[in-house]
Amino acid sequence: VDLPPKTKTETASAQIPVTQLDVHIVRLYDRIYCLHLDRYEYKAVLYQLSREVVFRKFEIELVKDTHNIEVSVVDNLLIFHLIDKKVAMIYDIRSSVSEPLAAPLPISIAAQEKDEDGEPPSPQYERNEQTLAVSREDSLGIKSYNRWNFFIPNFIVDEEKGRLWEVDVDLSTLCQSVTSKQKLIEVLLRRKHGREHIFNAVRNAIEENCSVAVLDAIFSSINEVYAAHFFAKENPALPSVLGASDNKVVDSPRRSRTRVLCPVVISQLDIHAEILMPLRTQLEKQTICIDRVLSVVVEYLRTLHVQNVPVEHYMYDFLVDTLIKGERYGQLHQFLQYHVIMDSSSVARRLLSLESIYAPSFQLALDMLARLNEYEDILGILLARNDVIKALEIVDEHRMDKVSPQRFLQIALDRDSSTFYAVYNYFVRRNTEQYGVPHFQPGDDCGEFEKIYAEMFAEVDVE
Repeated sequence: VDLPPKTKTETASAQIPVTQLDVHIVRLYDRIYCLHLDRYEYKAVLYQLSREVVFRKFEIELVKDTHNIEVSVVDNLLIFHLIDKKVAMIYDIRSSVSEPLAAPLPISIAAQEKDEDGEPPSPQYERNEQTLAVSREDSLGIKSYNRWNFFIPNFIVDEEKGRLWEVDVDLSTLCQSVTSKQKLIEVLLRRKHGREHIFNAVRNAIEENCSVAVLDAIFSSINEVYAAHFFAKENPALPSVLGASDNKVVDSPRRSRTRVLCPVVISQLDIHAEILMPLRTQLEKQTICIDRVLSVVVEYLRTLHVQNVPVEHYMYDFLVDTLIKGERYGQLHQFLQYHVIMDSSSVARRLLSLESIYAPSFQLALDMLARLNEYEDILGILLARNDVIKALEIVDEHRMDKVSPQRFLQIALDRDSSTFYAVYNYFVRRNTEQYGVPHFQPGDDCGEFEKIYAEMFAEVDVE
């Protein structure tokens, strides 16, 4: 790679030679970069490499007044070790190159099983409980920082003690260091082991009573990635790119026809199990108010709609059950009218069970089933209520030719003679239209009703 000559800040004409220690080949998000470490102008330049071209992609400003810098790559994170200061700066090129993900973090021993010398093999970057300074320097052997040799991607060789170390990043500490909720979620979605940390971050945001705007940002980030994977299953031929901030979701109104995949995908089932069900438990214990729970659910559903992802029935069931337990029947009615809660058979059945305490729910359920074209279910509901006349109106309106007249006639007979008369003659007219004769077909098994009708209304028919 042909790099341009560099000059000191004070002497622009003095050229600084590029040594082997200043150049590293790194792999970030499945792309190859040449990293040039400019120790005199305190910056790192990333050149993206391809078969055809090499071009300058990113420039990262480093901490001034430190020339002893080493580089590691961990889980697509770029780590700059500031040896003199005994801290490191962590960058995610998918997030920002203008600033590190967190404040400078020291190196410490990972919480792993010790070896025979009492030292584990993996240092981690984590924040000290009280300050960012290294307070346990002697016990951790951090004084050996200067004699460590760093190798790409994430290895450290301690020649004096004859050890090979592997650098890792403590995501729990990173979560404490990143102040922006949305930025944190996006960073964690790109980490291989970020799933549990995402759930914890969402729970913390809810417990901290963050605003609806923050919830929107959190769930939008989660559902952009979820939508990318959801639609990728339906469009496997689309090209894919590893990342998250570049998410391009198929059929999403804000994205073009490219899919971007992340190692962590948070599905609706995950949110239901890890976030919503614990909220229900808190609601039952009265440790959280119902309005807070509803705002979380509604905002999550809204971000799904933005991505054009179909909402699973159990998400609507959770919202309906929460409204019912809180006796928010008017709000439930509004959510149904404005399609916050979309039509589903399970929601309709739940509405039917509310008739005794909220009378309009019965008609809401019937209307929902009608929009779903579930006319067989509507007939069953009406006949179970002995509303045979309304059931016949449904049969007639939607030309349901395959209904059995036997059940209709039995319900009508149990009610009263006038109802039986009306229902019987309805089927007589229907038989005439369908078969050309008024008599019931042998398969209808209505011979008994013909006899009963003849006995009850013989004089009426003669007249």
